[in-house]
Amino acid sequence: MRPCHARIHLDRLRSNFREMKALAGEGVELFPVVKADAYGHGAIPCAKALLAEGARTMSVACLEEAREIIDSGVVARFILLSGVFPGEEKEVVQYGLIPVVSDVESAELLSAAAKAQNKKLKVHLKVDTGMSRLGVLPEDFSALYNRVRQLEALEVEGVLSHLSCSGSLKDKDVAFTQKQVQDFSLIRQALLAKGSDIKYFHLAQSAGLLRWPDSYFNSARPGLILYGVNPFYPAEVKAPRLEPVMSLLSKVCLIKTVPQGSAVSYGAATVVKRRTRVGVVSIGYADGVPRSLAPGFHFMVRGKPAPLLGVVTMDLLMIDLTEIEEARPGDEVVIFGKESQGEVKVAALAHSAKTIAYEVFTRLGKRVKREYLAAD
Repeated sequence: MRPCHARIHLDRLRSNFREMKALAGEGVELFPVVKADAYGHGAIPCAKALLAEGARTMSVACLEEAREIIDSGVVARFILLSGVFPGEEKEVVQYGLIPVVSDVESAELLSAAAKAQNKKLKVHLKVDTGMSRLGVLPEDFSALYNRVRQLEALEVEGVLSHLSCSGSLKDKDVAFTQKQVQDFSLIRQALLAKGSDIKYFHLAQSAGLLRWPDSYFNSARPGLILYGVNPFYPAEVKAPRLEPVMSLLSKVCLIKTVPQGSAVSYGAATVVKRRTRVGVVSIGYADGVPRSLAPGFHFMVRGKPAPLLGVVTMDLLMIDLTEIEEARPGDEVVIFGKESQGEVKVAALAHSAKTIAYEVFTRLGKRVKREYLAAD
């Protein structure tokens, strides 16, 4: 069997969730994000672990994601962050999901579907405070809210928005985030002043939870941070004790020694400057290791750094084992994650590849088998 696999530490996921609850404090309910197959970690086992840790409501992107988790036996509430696509309304009502609503038309379709089933459907209304994606502009929010309130089969349970620059410490981005928080707060204040009984207001995500306590309100949506990644990397922003949930691992399948001046990988991307012990590792960009990863990036073998030689190929990559004389074929290689052989931060790998940890996680290929270490 091909040795590359992802090891998922569910106990670390539960620990990270507890850390986030402690950070948010009493009175702030967390809606952990398990969309995109829990960022590649496996939505069903992660949802079950979070449920065991007390999560009552979770966030997914769409109906298909919620349906898969619910059909596995998970009993929880699910917010559909991307809303509902035409034709899905009946099933959304049947599953008791909580769609995000950004326009009157979709609200009316949901109301009709709920009325046909003699049910009342909870919805969360989205306001666009600066992402220019889903949601209505602040000046149009009252019209949406008033119309949805007229639809007897719908209940406005929550209002949300999304921070677009909160993971940056640049002055212009800090100012932009402050404006988003202020605009969302004004909408909340206006609703409360009218005696609104809306239960949840949520704006903060991972970066918001770490650095913007004014964005907490009474609920938040931790995502990347649950999986043990500080969204501010490489900036130094203090975070609770986070443990990486996933380790991407493979093994050395061959070791060969090449003379000084030998070219390694496609395009002769690396030309070695000394006699070099090359380790060939059974993992490549078809498995999710970015081809754009910079030569010289360090993986871990036997607790020691092993630099990447050349570019990542489809099924294999090469590492320099010259300084790890004890390395042998069959040795485990930590591509990213934290294991007894050492730690490689996925955020560091993503930074080297000029991408983000979200993309690294969600691009792991289907050849990468998931191994779950059960939460206690």
